[in-house]
Amino acid sequence: MGNMAGPGRLRTAGDFEKGDLMKSYIVVLFLIARVASAQVALPGLPDDTAGYEDWLKLNVQPIPPVPGGDPHRGTKNVYINQTLETIAPNGQQQFPYPDGTIVVKEATRPNRDFIGLIAVMWKEAGSNPAFGDWRFEEYLRGAPDAEFHLAFEGGVCTGCHSGAAATDFVFTQLEPREVVKPAPVVRITPSPVQSPYRGKQMTFTLDIANGENVVGYQASVQFDTSALRAVETAYGDYLPGEVLFVPASAEGGSVTFAATAISGVSNGDGTLATLTFEVVEPQASTLSLFDVVLTDRAGQTSSPRLENGQITAAVQLFGDVNRDGIVNVLDLVQVANRFGQRGEHDADVNEDGVVNIVDLVKVAGEFGNEAAAPSVHPQALAMLAPADVQRWLLEARGLDLTDSTVQRGIRFLEQLAAALTPKDTALFPNYPNPFNPETWIPYSLAKDAEVLITIYDTKGTVVRRFDLGHQGAGYYTDRTRAAYWDGRNANGEPVASGVYLYQLWTGDFTATRRMVILK
Repeated sequence: MGNMAGPGRLRTAGDFEKGDLMKSYIVVLFLIARVASAQVALPGLPDDTAGYEDWLKLNVQPIPPVPGGDPHRGTKNVYINQTLETIAPNGQQQFPYPDGTIVVKEATRPNRDFIGLIAVMWKEAGSNPAFGDWRFEEYLRGAPDAEFHLAFEGGVCTGCHSGAAATDFVFTQLEPREVVKPAPVVRITPSPVQSPYRGKQMTFTLDIANGENVVGYQASVQFDTSALRAVETAYGDYLPGEVLFVPASAEGGSVTFAATAISGVSNGDGTLATLTFEVVEPQASTLSLFDVVLTDRAGQTSSPRLENGQITAAVQLFGDVNRDGIVNVLDLVQVANRFGQRGEHDADVNEDGVVNIVDLVKVAGEFGNEAAAPSVHPQALAMLAPADVQRWLLEARGLDLTDSTVQRGIRFLEQLAAALTPKDTALFPNYPNPFNPETWIPYSLAKDAEVLITIYDTKGTVVRRFDLGHQGAGYYTDRTRAAYWDGRNANGEPVASGVYLYQLWTGDFTATRRMVILK
């Protein structure tokens, strides 16, 4: 190495020609391997420093940082082959770095698995007496396979600060270490994730990280059927070229994927598959991976590390009885349908052990005045009758009227009762139309009435008559409340295709419409 006297010899002040600036360089080379104990080889170091293993090994104090400078400066494993200079000419303690020392330094930075540093430090008289005339500069490089290669071509150090000459350095020769690559991981993402509400969907990906020479894979995912229902699966694009995909099978509470590349291999990270579920119950559950196997081109199999998916329970809104994420008329219906039931139940919103008018009014009170507008709750027109709501109001007025929630609930029920009472009696178009063989005939009653629906053919002959009796005011539009015709006459015989008329009679109101049977 240039004018060095021999292997392992350190340059001293006597090696400098007269008039030369007293300057020596120290190059700090270091690599931090992954936290998971992966080591990176250090190839290419000169071999003319044999015997470094006999040098004294010291752990010294970190280099004091320059105010406002890098707080991560520090040293570890300092190798020396001459006596340390500890006293400076001014009598102060000097930094324990002899000329020509090679320091293998370790340091970390937040959220960094890998970090590479090449540092150049030199001593220049009068440059910074407070720090023993030492100057220090460093350059970072971070990557999973970070290595520093110093080349000395024409006596110039390529990659060194200020183009330092080869004669300014003494190297330790580190033994090459085997590169331990991180193990493959198959995981479900996102995780953890909060469940959406009942009836909503959530999609997960089956991802692989650190794959190596992968030509095929198999993986199964187990899920809780009381919380989720599998609705869709799809393969990812991790494998290259033409790929043979085995149709994903969803049986019971598990989904299985399997795929093989016809040619080529995959490395690194990617997506193996996606899974979409519908929420049955927004509760906590786990997506568990099992029977996961990776295959290489030689047919060798391996089992990656597995990371399951975690789903946390949704935050339930007070009054959201059906747990669909919103408090509306559907929750009122849930409570009304469970009047009198005892024990634990979502409809028992005040948790007193019984479902009654208190629970219904508490739910109604969560709507608020603005939400009470009839247009906001069209399902109420089909599922509730004004008489039902009037009955609830009679019971509710016996509750504690000083409770603000009860007050809001009663106001909502009053507006709901008004919204459920049609302004006019009307006959609406049947659905479906044309039909074969059945249809529904919807209508509304502005007041209580005797209801009769008659079906005629085009000649005016009565085909079928439905005497529905006395009915209260309200909307009879939903399939559970509208009149139903199965396409048969009074004798139970199917009628022929063609045009038919249907008529609504309520005593003081009559209306007629057309419908078509198409066979």
